[in-house]
Amino acid sequence: WRGLGGDVHAVAQADDVAPLRAAFDGAVAIVDALFGTGLDRAITGAPAEVIAAINASPTPCFAVDIPSGVHADTGAPLGVAVKAVCTVTFAFRKLGLLTPAGSDLAGRLFVADIGVPSTLPGDTQPAARLLETRDVAAWLGARGHASHKGSSGHVAVFAGSPGKVGASLLVARGVLRGGAGVVTIATRPEAIDTIKLHAIEFMTTTLDPARTNATIDAALEGKKAVVVGPGFGLDEAAKAFVHRILETWKGPTVVDADALTQFKGKPEAFAAAKGNLVLTPHPGEAARLLSASAAEVQADRFTAARALAASTRAVVVLKGAYTVIAEPEGRVVVNGSGSSALATAGSGDVLGGIIAAQCCGLDVFEAACAGVHLHGLAAEVWGRRHGDRGMLASEIADHVPEAIAELLGKKK
Repeated sequence: WRGLGGDVHAVAQADDVAPLRAAFDGAVAIVDALFGTGLDRAITGAPAEVIAAINASPTPCFAVDIPSGVHADTGAPLGVAVKAVCTVTFAFRKLGLLTPAGSDLAGRLFVADIGVPSTLPGDTQPAARLLETRDVAAWLGARGHASHKGSSGHVAVFAGSPGKVGASLLVARGVLRGGAGVVTIATRPEAIDTIKLHAIEFMTTTLDPARTNATIDAALEGKKAVVVGPGFGLDEAAKAFVHRILETWKGPTVVDADALTQFKGKPEAFAAAKGNLVLTPHPGEAARLLSASAAEVQADRFTAARALAASTRAVVVLKGAYTVIAEPEGRVVVNGSGSSALATAGSGDVLGGIIAAQCCGLDVFEAACAGVHLHGLAAEVWGRRHGDRGMLASEIADHVPEAIAELLGKKK
């Protein structure tokens, strides 16, 4: 399109894209409607050259329904794909637009109502649901005046080892900022003294590798929820601790980091756990469990999350932009909150703590959804003041109370 109100130049399946490149010069906007949601093969030949010309042009491109070349279900580019500044999609968001790759190519996303009913016929279920603030607000409520630290939940954090004590402290901070009343860090003898120096609001206990069962059982007594794995190690002692927790603890358990890596290629082992598990892998950890590559996981995040939930019989939180939460029965939710400021070391540790705090009052699927959404909202709160980078993981935790207050305020 050349000029608002000016002439329209149409090029379709051109053998020579040189005239098209010339037409882009001085254009106000490019409207991409080359391919739609049914595309399932790589784009080649002249259409690929047209897309390359669009992407090379400084003229902003606006995509119709979905950027040409983006797979509607996975968000993966099919050979080549248009990079738009804005996409107007029809009726509903397409799954592929709610993935890291798809959202990056789509730019700002708008949903246009074209008269399609908002409910599906009969027993038909959507492939996934978008988690929104009002969903989480419906689960959370204001605390009663009689609330105390015991009624708010006591969480045990099995984390930390020499050189990785920060992980345990960040998890514990996420637990308290997420609303739990008490947190105890249960850690290795080699790490306990360092952790004690920083554990002002946290309790601590030392795990004894020579008395694995007894010290794990004592650390679990009276707890409402558990986090296990961040910075915990991969040696035999760590494995014994993790196995004892999974084999005996009947409460909600958030499993992350080293506790996931211990089961590389053996996701079905989690299905034997006594408690209700929430697994929180990043793409690399999910890939190790599934005996795949991180690239394969990212290429189809929804399928990967479903497969992992089915094999582990656990709720799976596949982290990343548009985090996917899946449960074994097939329900899938994709989170809509967050920002690029979350790309900081320790972010996942804080998330584990926030989810565990929600486990003190919600079932594990709702807790996972609420924790992920609050984690993203906290980043948005921070970002309004500071921008899209430079946030510390501890600051994510520290902004969760404000995010909860905003969320409950919208509920009213």
